[in-house]
Amino acid sequence: MRETEGRDNQQVTDSELGWLANAVESEGSIDLTLSAHGHQWIPRVTITNTDPVYIEAAVAIIEKLGVGAYVWTQIKHNPKHKPVKRIAIRGFKRNRVFLPKILPHMRSDKRRQVECLLSFLEWRAQQDYHSNVDSEGQKIREELTKMRTGSSETTRDAPA
Repeated sequence: MRETEGRDNQQVTDSELGWLANAVESEGSIDLTLSAHGHQWIPRVTITNTDPVYIEAAVAIIEKLGVGAYVWTQIKHNPKHKPVKRIAIRGFKRNRVFLPKILPHMRSDKRRQVECLLSFLEWRAQQDYHSNVDSEGQKIREELTKMRTGSSETTRDAPA
């Protein structure tokens, strides 16, 4: 796994932000997870794809935003499956910079997930940084899970 460094000195175009927002909407997930020790909530945006060029393009834009990210490859045991590349933007500071940049360009149901996570990040910024896991975080996590569970399902009306 490698950790990228954000570079603040480059301008990101609206076209790049739109492309990145689409990458999150189509290939991404938005979540609030517990730390390894279970003492803190960790906001996380993950983009997953088997195309390394696609992932590197996303990483380049994320770096131009000045946001660090973790990038790694997951090798599948079945030789018929391609290796999966993942990008994770983890943490409060990174996501408080990243999410507001892509939000105006989002059009799918994941926009609600980003708004939900951003509201939690703003609320949490007003709290004690080192406070333990709280019920507010658990409520947001459950809400995100509920949104995510319903987002993949296609509902069609049967002809009368």
